[in-house]
Amino acid sequence: MVEGFCPAQGFRAVGNAVFARDNEKCVLYFEGHRQTQGLSAVDTRIIIGNRHLVDNNGKGPAAFLMLNSRSVGWLPTALTVALIVATPVPWRRRCWALLWGVLLINAFVLFSVAVYIWNESTTVSLLTLSPFWKEIADALEYTLVTQMGISFSIPVLVWITVLFKSRGWDPGCGECILSSCEVFRTLFANRAFQDQVVVA
Repeated sequence: MVEGFCPAQGFRAVGNAVFARDNEKCVLYFEGHRQTQGLSAVDTRIIIGNRHLVDNNGKGPAAFLMLNSRSVGWLPTALTVALIVATPVPWRRRCWALLWGVLLINAFVLFSVAVYIWNESTTVSLLTLSPFWKEIADALEYTLVTQMGISFSIPVLVWITVLFKSRGWDPGCGECILSSCEVFRTLFANRAFQDQVVVA
């Protein structure tokens, strides 16, 4: 069941803490919702409503945004943590990198969800975008939420940034990256991890 998947519950709790609204104009909240779309298993739904469009019977249009919290939130976070922890550098350096890495990757996840909400809010007239900005918003939504490539590439960039960029390049960095790439390949060869990715 969706409610038994703790990471999804945490994802929705953070989503509601950051994005939930209930005022005279807007209603927005995250809820658990199980739906299978091909190989994609949706576990979260974001509901957006515009109170100004509600009729005398209390009915009005609403936008239902489907999300797989594992592909949008769990996967990039887990990959970032795995890359940092597996890098053969002193543990003190790893711990600081882990702190900053988790903060950065979660900021990226929140930004991705914010773009999704921003773009889809146009469907209930909470905001209006010009054709130029709508095209940009659609492209951002596709890149950040719909396709999964970004969930793999951003963690790698975060990993390199927090572990290597601030320290400058030294001869040992190449060996560290190669060693971590071996762990990266091992991770993807793991059947349990593959199952998570496929379900996502």
